[in-house]
Amino acid sequence: MSWEHTPCDGSYSPTMEMKTSAKHLEELRTEYGDIPRSNQKNRIKCFTDQANTLIPLFEKHLGVKVQCQGVFIYPHTNSFVGWHTDSDRPGKRYYIIWCADSCKSYFRYEHNDIIHTKYDEPGWSMNTFDSGHWHCVGNDGTMRISIGYKELS
Repeated sequence: MSWEHTPCDGSYSPTMEMKTSAKHLEELRTEYGDIPRSNQKNRIKCFTDQANTLIPLFEKHLGVKVQCQGVFIYPHTNSFVGWHTDSDRPGKRYYIIWCADSCKSYFRYEHNDIIHTKYDEPGWSMNTFDSGHWHCVGNDGTMRISIGYKELS
């Protein structure tokens, strides 16, 4: 399989403050109630046709049909996507993750009023969750790539 370089959007700044703390979540919830899509992002989003080549594997191995949401690159320092719920796009999400180092990047989410942090381990892994709950992604000190898919009804 070959991966060709495709145009990316967004700009990444290693000096931007990460917005993934519990305090920040409370401030957002108090001010806005719900944030379907975060406008606080410090990552690079790429759309690649090659990510679509993985779609048949979801049906074959998991029995689900999915649509690719994008390829996200989180460079080494202070890269993140802030707290949001995806409440405007209901459904199950699958994120195939690759990172270089242990415990430097994470998926953080709220469940039953408790904030959980799932740290990434080196190599490939997958995070799955249902939209509608508060969640964010943070990375500080490693290279992280995620390929996102949304389950189709």
